[in-house]
Amino acid sequence: MNFKRFTFPIMAFLFLMMFGCQDVLDNPKYQQPETLEGKIYAQLESHTDLSTLKELVDKTLYADVLSRSGLFTLFAPTNEAFETFFANNQWGYNSVDDMDEVIAENILRYLLIQDGWSSEQLRNVGANGFGEPTGFKRETLYPAVKYKDIVGNTEKWTISNSVRYVPLFYREYFDYYNYNTSAYSFFYPKQIWSNDALYYAGAKIIERDIPAENGFVHKINEVVTALPNLEEIVRDNDDYSTFYALCQKFASYNYNDAATQSQEGAGEGRIVDSLFSKNYSFNTNFVKEKITSGAGPNSHLTTNYTLLAPTNDVLDAYLNDIILSQYQSLDDLALFVLKPIICSHLRNTVTYPDNLQQGIITEGGERHIIDIQDDVDEKIYGSNGTFYGINKVLKTRALSSVYGPLMLNPDYYALAMAINYANVMPLIKRADRQFTIFALSNDAFYNDSSFYLTFQLGGELNFVDYSSEEGGFNSDKFSRISKDDIIEMALTHIAFGVPTGIANEEYMLNLSGSYLKILNNADSIESFGEGERYVHFKDYEGGVYDNGKLYDINKRLTSGTSSSIYSEINNNSQGKYTKFRQLLIAADLMDAVRNKFTFTYQNEILSIFIPNNEILENYTYANKEELATFLKSHFIRGEMIFTDGNRTGEFETFARDESGSVIRASVTAFPGGDSDILELSIGTQKVSVQEDLRNTICRDGVLHLIDGYLIR
Repeated sequence: MNFKRFTFPIMAFLFLMMFGCQDVLDNPKYQQPETLEGKIYAQLESHTDLSTLKELVDKTLYADVLSRSGLFTLFAPTNEAFETFFANNQWGYNSVDDMDEVIAENILRYLLIQDGWSSEQLRNVGANGFGEPTGFKRETLYPAVKYKDIVGNTEKWTISNSVRYVPLFYREYFDYYNYNTSAYSFFYPKQIWSNDALYYAGAKIIERDIPAENGFVHKINEVVTALPNLEEIVRDNDDYSTFYALCQKFASYNYNDAATQSQEGAGEGRIVDSLFSKNYSFNTNFVKEKITSGAGPNSHLTTNYTLLAPTNDVLDAYLNDIILSQYQSLDDLALFVLKPIICSHLRNTVTYPDNLQQGIITEGGERHIIDIQDDVDEKIYGSNGTFYGINKVLKTRALSSVYGPLMLNPDYYALAMAINYANVMPLIKRADRQFTIFALSNDAFYNDSSFYLTFQLGGELNFVDYSSEEGGFNSDKFSRISKDDIIEMALTHIAFGVPTGIANEEYMLNLSGSYLKILNNADSIESFGEGERYVHFKDYEGGVYDNGKLYDINKRLTSGTSSSIYSEINNNSQGKYTKFRQLLIAADLMDAVRNKFTFTYQNEILSIFIPNNEILENYTYANKEELATFLKSHFIRGEMIFTDGNRTGEFETFARDESGSVIRASVTAFPGGDSDILELSIGTQKVSVQEDLRNTICRDGVLHLIDGYLIR
């Protein structure tokens, strides 16, 4: 190899390194600013009004940390702030010398946040980065907290899910959300709000943006100690022990191996406590310190919770009146009954006084108004949210709606639990909708010939189908009914609306998508699916509620027919539709391949009024187009029209006139009397539904025979 060829480039490179770099280093652009006075620790040494804080730092290992590299922001209480602190603090300390080293370090760590934040940056970061003033909290260096929980008869050491957070307050944040800045004074009455100031929890930044090589120092006028989170606030205050006990029924614990192994001594093989992560099965998982919404990488800086805890006296009175009047113990109660009570007091966002006064939507999806003067006994701004101790229960509609009596009556536990499996509570508790529930008692389930049911109050349901077994009960041959089948059964017993009681036969759509025929004169229901099944009903005691009506029934209801309206006409099993079917085929309106009409969508809801065979025997037409228009005029789209009079007025048919306009049919009903009467007209042509051949229900429509035809 010829080394001479490399000699000149190498020498040139070394020359540039020696002399070129020297030129760069001499450039004032790259000189350390004269205003930069060293590390954060050096700044403490140079500011005489921070001498007490320096003593605190010297008592910890952070004197070395803050003298080295890394990036931190220190919120530095002045000597005057420490004088106030030593005059009144929870530990009774009178000086730094009195302080326990661990407590001293934790106080310091709550005054430190990771990275260097100028005051401008502190008030101008959002979920997706800089540019929005929505990031009102920061992660401090305060460590994750380990504490002992009593679970039944055992103890579990629990670890929080992150370091402790601290809130920041500034005018831009309040303006962005249209919050009133008086909210700050509501939680921190000692501080006087100023629109141009920046606040670190309950402290005001009185001198900002002191630069250091490894971050920033901001002087504050109060010593800020670690804020409790919502879990700690409600757990450690005996005034809310009943509410906290209810919440614990929804707590779960998962072994946290990483936290366990990171404990001091674990790496050397010493025995350490097993640590668990605790969670609640609420959206407002108020035990969590780090809360993420998924709205951006910094969403944990923009999200907080709210907990509104009723005091023991009002909650105990409510539970005794509403629940324990029927149940022996809360332990007998299914969790789905208790959960709405708790969720009425949780909110997965921060809440300020104006919000309470105007009305808030809680996790239960209901609106509640809280009077700040009369209803709030205590308020605390915690590290993960706002806490309000209130002297009233925020009552859930789940227990006062038409579903409520079943949830609260152990005699109807089976149906209430089955409805819970269907997850329709948010729907059937709504105040702006009406529902009817046909309630089957536990005894009625037991007496039903096709079900065997076992359960314990507070537990799951166990349904077994033995309808095919001869000779009675034989548990060895039973097959468990699936939860999907239980849900289908439950939804069959809930109908939209309430019966008017006017028609002889009234038809109600239930939540399973099938129809029930209410025989008002016989106080019975005809349901479909396992052949016609007649079920007697009577008023449930106190069964009228603001969003519906509750009836007691003696047998379970079955789901509706699975036959399509096309199949009903095409199969023509009783010959009722022979001529109509023949004309549909002649007009090319039946698609035998896809089993649908050629002019409708698949599964489109239809009401079809079919002229009887005798009427159609003499019908003549000039061409297919005329025939198709004639037939389509007997199809009403998108409606289930029965003879009970609940759907009347003008409706679109599938026919069009010579100008291309849709032909509309008028429906008039005369329910009650000896027979329910339904009339249909287009123009001057009027027909009536035949009394004995009407209301044939299919899964996608209803059929009626009529005594004439509508257009010629």
